[in-house]
Amino acid sequence: MSLYNGILNLTNWAGNVIMPTLGALFIAIAILQFARGQHQVYSTWAYGGILCLLVSGLLRAMEKFTGQLGWNNPDLYWNSILNLVDWFANVILADVLDTPLSQIAAQMELWVSNHERQPRRSDTKRA
Repeated sequence: MSLYNGILNLTNWAGNVIMPTLGALFIAIAILQFARGQHQVYSTWAYGGILCLLVSGLLRAMEKFTGQLGWNNPDLYWNSILNLVDWFANVILADVLDTPLSQIAAQMELWVSNHERQPRRSDTKRA
């Protein structure tokens, strides 16, 4: 075993095992602090838990973007960029566009329901 493999395994263990465990522990402490009425303290624990989960998520994202090809494959850089763009288009843009599209759909439904109740001008007889 080389030093590189040891550092890689340590990083993997810390990011995928320890950080989510600490994140869950910090969030549990935040819930306890909030339940006890210590409202000035719980947000610090909650932020700590969220940051621990963020570290784990970023490590998993980096593993996903780079871990599909061997380290000496010349297409590793291109594949990483391709995975990053694919993730951005499928995850981030979908989340960003989800809210405006749902608001547009709700407004269209409201507009259609309002116009269905009113009689059309062609339906009314003119005297």
